[in-house]
Amino acid sequence: MRWCVSSVVLLAAMLASCHLAGDVHDVDFVDNLACVQASDCGAGDCQIASCEEGRCGVVNVPGGEACNLGVCDGQGLCQGCVNDTDCPSGACVSNQCVATTCTNGVQDPSETGIDCGGDCAPCQPGGDCTEDGDCSSGNCANMVCQPCSGGSCPPSHYCASSGQCEQQKPLGAACDDDQECQSFECRDDECAID
Repeated sequence: MRWCVSSVVLLAAMLASCHLAGDVHDVDFVDNLACVQASDCGAGDCQIASCEEGRCGVVNVPGGEACNLGVCDGQGLCQGCVNDTDCPSGACVSNQCVATTCTNGVQDPSETGIDCGGDCAPCQPGGDCTEDGDCSSGNCANMVCQPCSGGSCPPSHYCASSGQCEQQKPLGAACDDDQECQSFECRDDECAID
Protein backbone atom coordinates (compact mmCIF):
# COMPACT_ATOMS: atom_id res chain seq x y z
CA MET A 1 0.00 0.00 0.00
CA ARG A 2 1.28 3.53 -0.71
CA TRP A 3 0.73 6.65 1.33
CA CYS A 4 1.13 10.20 0.08
CA VAL A 5 2.55 12.69 2.55
CA SER A 6 3.36 16.35 2.46
CA SER A 7 7.03 17.09 3.02
CA VAL A 8 6.08 20.05 5.25
CA VAL A 9 3.92 18.05 7.64
CA LEU A 10 5.53 17.01 10.92
CA LEU A 11 6.77 13.43 10.96
CA ALA A 12 4.21 12.44 13.57
CA ALA A 13 1.43 13.50 11.20
CA MET A 14 2.92 11.90 8.07
CA LEU A 15 0.48 9.05 7.91
CA ALA A 16 -2.56 11.29 8.25
CA SER A 17 -1.49 13.46 5.32
CA CYS A 18 -2.82 11.52 2.34
CA HIS A 19 -5.17 14.28 1.32
CA LEU A 20 -2.24 16.67 0.82
CA ALA A 21 -0.14 16.68 -2.33
CA GLY A 22 3.42 15.63 -1.69
CA ASP A 23 5.92 12.81 -1.61
CA VAL A 24 4.86 9.17 -1.83
CA HIS A 25 6.10 6.69 0.81
CA ASP A 26 5.58 2.96 0.97
CA VAL A 27 4.05 1.39 4.03
CA ASP A 28 5.64 -1.95 4.89
CA PHE A 29 3.12 -4.14 6.66
CA VAL A 30 4.49 -6.04 9.65
CA ASP A 31 3.24 -9.61 9.83
CA ASN A 32 -0.53 -9.58 9.79
CA LEU A 33 -0.82 -8.04 13.23
CA ALA A 34 -4.24 -6.59 13.92
CA CYS A 35 -4.62 -3.04 15.17
CA VAL A 36 -7.20 -0.36 15.85
CA GLN A 37 -4.76 2.56 15.94
CA ALA A 38 -1.06 3.17 15.21
CA SER A 39 -0.16 3.03 18.93
CA ASP A 40 -1.11 -0.68 18.84
CA CYS A 41 1.89 -1.25 16.53
CA GLY A 42 5.63 -1.02 17.22
CA ALA A 43 8.26 0.86 15.23
CA GLY A 44 12.03 1.47 15.40
CA ASP A 45 13.68 4.84 16.11
CA CYS A 46 13.60 5.76 12.44
CA GLN A 47 10.16 4.42 11.63
CA ILE A 48 6.61 5.62 12.16
CA ALA A 49 4.01 3.03 13.13
CA SER A 50 0.80 2.94 11.14
CA CYS A 51 -2.50 1.10 11.33
CA GLU A 52 -4.23 0.79 7.96
CA GLU A 53 -7.24 -1.39 7.30
CA GLY A 54 -6.66 -3.06 10.69
CA ARG A 55 -3.06 -4.10 9.91
CA CYS A 56 0.14 -2.82 11.54
CA GLY A 57 2.67 -1.19 9.26
CA VAL A 58 5.71 1.08 9.35
CA VAL A 59 6.99 3.96 7.25
CA ASN A 60 10.72 4.73 7.29
CA VAL A 61 11.55 8.26 8.45
CA PRO A 62 13.30 10.24 5.68
CA GLY A 63 17.10 10.21 5.71
CA GLY A 64 18.78 13.05 7.57
CA GLU A 65 16.16 13.35 10.34
CA ALA A 66 17.57 13.34 13.89
CA CYS A 67 17.37 10.15 16.00
CA ASN A 68 18.87 8.96 19.30
CA LEU A 69 22.27 7.93 17.81
CA GLY A 70 22.53 10.70 15.20
CA VAL A 71 20.50 10.65 11.98
CA CYS A 72 18.04 8.35 10.22
CA ASP A 73 19.36 6.71 7.05
CA GLY A 74 16.00 6.58 5.22
CA GLN A 75 16.02 2.75 5.49
CA GLY A 76 14.60 2.64 9.02
CA LEU A 77 17.95 2.64 10.85
CA CYS A 78 19.42 5.25 13.18
CA GLN A 79 23.09 5.84 12.32
CA GLY A 80 25.85 8.02 13.78
CA CYS A 81 26.01 9.74 10.38
CA VAL A 82 25.00 9.17 6.77
CA ASN A 83 26.92 11.95 5.02
CA ASP A 84 30.12 13.87 5.77
CA THR A 85 27.97 16.95 6.46
CA ASP A 86 26.39 15.15 9.45
CA CYS A 87 29.74 15.30 11.30
CA PRO A 88 31.53 18.21 13.00
CA SER A 89 34.80 16.81 11.58
CA GLY A 90 33.31 16.63 8.08
CA ALA A 91 34.18 12.91 7.84
CA CYS A 92 31.61 10.06 8.01
CA VAL A 93 33.05 6.54 7.63
CA SER A 94 30.94 3.39 8.05
CA ASN A 95 28.12 5.51 9.49
CA GLN A 96 30.37 6.95 12.22
CA CYS A 97 31.75 10.48 12.56
CA VAL A 98 35.54 10.24 12.57
CA ALA A 99 38.51 12.60 12.72
CA THR A 100 39.77 13.84 9.36
CA THR A 101 42.95 11.83 9.92
CA CYS A 102 40.79 8.72 9.53
CA THR A 103 40.56 9.21 5.79
CA ASN A 104 44.15 10.08 4.85
CA GLY A 105 45.46 6.57 3.98
CA VAL A 106 48.10 6.69 6.74
CA GLN A 107 48.23 5.03 10.17
CA ASP A 108 48.20 8.02 12.51
CA PRO A 109 49.15 7.80 16.21
CA SER A 110 45.49 7.67 17.32
CA GLU A 111 44.75 4.67 15.03
CA THR A 112 45.49 0.95 15.50
CA GLY A 113 45.43 0.31 11.72
CA ILE A 114 45.46 2.46 8.60
CA ASP A 115 42.45 4.77 9.00
CA CYS A 116 40.77 2.42 11.48
CA GLY A 117 40.63 1.62 15.18
CA GLY A 118 41.35 4.03 18.01
CA ASP A 119 39.66 7.36 17.18
CA CYS A 120 38.51 6.06 13.78
CA ALA A 121 35.84 3.61 12.66
CA PRO A 122 36.58 0.05 13.82
CA CYS A 123 38.93 -2.15 11.77
CA GLN A 124 37.66 -5.14 9.78
CA PRO A 125 38.63 -8.70 10.82
CA GLY A 126 42.35 -9.13 10.17
CA GLY A 127 43.12 -5.49 11.07
CA ASP A 128 45.34 -4.40 13.95
CA CYS A 129 43.81 -3.70 17.36
CA THR A 130 44.58 -3.16 21.02
CA GLU A 131 41.05 -3.69 22.39
CA ASP A 132 37.68 -5.10 21.30
CA GLY A 133 36.33 -1.62 20.44
CA ASP A 134 38.97 -1.27 17.70
CA CYS A 135 37.26 -4.04 15.71
CA SER A 136 34.01 -4.05 13.70
CA SER A 137 33.53 -7.55 15.10
CA GLY A 138 33.97 -6.39 18.72
CA ASN A 139 36.59 -9.15 19.05
CA CYS A 140 40.32 -8.34 19.40
CA ALA A 141 42.66 -11.26 20.18
CA ASN A 142 46.46 -11.22 20.00
CA MET A 143 46.28 -7.63 18.65
CA VAL A 144 44.37 -8.75 15.51
CA CYS A 145 40.64 -8.21 14.86
CA GLN A 146 38.90 -11.60 14.79
CA PRO A 147 35.45 -12.43 13.38
CA CYS A 148 32.63 -11.76 15.85
CA SER A 149 31.23 -14.50 18.03
CA GLY A 150 28.27 -14.91 20.38
CA GLY A 151 28.22 -11.86 22.65
CA SER A 152 31.11 -9.88 21.16
CA CYS A 153 28.85 -7.36 19.36
CA PRO A 154 27.75 -4.15 21.10
CA PRO A 155 24.09 -3.54 22.03
CA SER A 156 21.69 -3.09 19.08
CA HIS A 157 24.03 -5.10 16.80
CA TYR A 158 24.21 -8.76 15.76
CA CYS A 159 26.98 -11.04 14.51
CA ALA A 160 26.49 -11.44 10.75
CA SER A 161 27.71 -14.43 8.75
CA SER A 162 30.52 -12.17 7.44
CA GLY A 163 32.03 -12.20 10.95
CA GLN A 164 31.27 -8.52 11.47
CA CYS A 165 28.82 -6.87 13.84
CA GLU A 166 25.97 -5.19 11.99
CA GLN A 167 23.20 -2.94 13.27
CA GLN A 168 19.97 -4.77 14.03
CA LYS A 169 17.28 -4.42 11.38
CA PRO A 170 14.01 -2.49 11.74
CA LEU A 171 10.50 -3.93 11.58
CA GLY A 172 9.60 -5.24 8.16
CA ALA A 173 13.23 -5.85 7.09
CA ALA A 174 14.26 -9.22 5.66
CA CYS A 175 15.91 -11.52 8.21
CA ASP A 176 17.10 -15.07 8.81
CA ASP A 177 17.43 -15.07 12.61
CA ASP A 178 15.79 -13.38 15.64
CA GLN A 179 19.09 -11.71 16.65
CA GLU A 180 19.12 -9.71 13.39
CA CYS A 181 15.99 -7.78 14.41
CA GLN A 182 15.56 -4.81 16.76
CA SER A 183 12.45 -6.62 18.02
CA PHE A 184 14.40 -9.93 18.44
CA GLU A 185 11.63 -11.58 16.40
CA CYS A 186 12.19 -12.91 12.85
CA ARG A 187 8.99 -14.49 11.55
CA ASP A 188 8.43 -15.61 7.95
CA ASP A 189 11.81 -14.09 6.94
CA GLU A 190 10.79 -10.61 8.20
CA CYS A 191 11.51 -8.64 11.39
CA ALA A 192 8.23 -8.68 13.31
CA ILE A 193 6.76 -7.58 16.60
CA ASP A 194 7.26 -10.11 19.36
